[in-house]
Amino acid sequence: MASKINLSSANPTEEEKQTIVEALRQKLQGIKTVKNINTDEEYLLRWLYSTEFDVETSFLRMKDYHENMVENPTWFQKESPLNRKSSFEMNAAIMIPAHDKEGRPIYISKIGNLDPDQTTFADEACIDDIWYEYILDKNPEIAKIGLCVILDLGGISWKYLKMLNYKDCKLGLRKLSCLPFKELKLHCVNNSKYTKLMLKIVQPFIPEESKKQMFFHFDNCATLYDYIDKDNLPPEYGGYNKINHKKIYEKLFDKADAITENFRLHRNVIKS
Repeated sequence: MASKINLSSANPTEEEKQTIVEALRQKLQGIKTVKNINTDEEYLLRWLYSTEFDVETSFLRMKDYHENMVENPTWFQKESPLNRKSSFEMNAAIMIPAHDKEGRPIYISKIGNLDPDQTTFADEACIDDIWYEYILDKNPEIAKIGLCVILDLGGISWKYLKMLNYKDCKLGLRKLSCLPFKELKLHCVNNSKYTKLMLKIVQPFIPEESKKQMFFHFDNCATLYDYIDKDNLPPEYGGYNKINHKKIYEKLFDKADAITENFRLHRNVIKS
């Protein structure tokens, strides 16, 4: 059995998918550090799509992801999105109905909108989880495209900067490294007087391979247009796509029950 199928040339047949899914399922059942990992086909497919159906890479990514979940449970959302409404009201993170030039969904994170007195890095990681589940639910094939993240560094406060610490940087980057997306393109836009200091703190923790996926535009949005069409960008970045936050949140909350049930299934892991 071939463990890898190149999705760039052809999708695997249904028969091949079933064989590879079962191979991954069998490997997961042999993990000795955690148990109760969800092995439903749809869940496994998102991890397989993210690695071009490489069983070994999918296995290692899932293993690290779920071990991290057991070791650091506060970094993983398990509740309903409805319980996080106050966090959404900050408009600090949103998955907009648009994509970059290579088809990746666009996720916008506005650090400057966060209130450090009302949130933590772990809280924000949980908000990210909700949006990831929102797009991956019933659509595991999105994992093979990846994710385009616009990280807005404008308005960063000194209080936010003081939140940064070694442990949170390490945990945050560990979680990012094993998400079920083939790749994550990060576009840093806007600036503040604390931006350079923040990057100086964070960059030592970023793997060299991940740095290759980072693009620093800062206040020069013109360079962002090489990667994302203006029709898909909000006006604050020089685009024409007016974002209706209320309507997007309504669509998200309409899926609250499905997302909550998925979290129950995917995160029912315990230490062996």
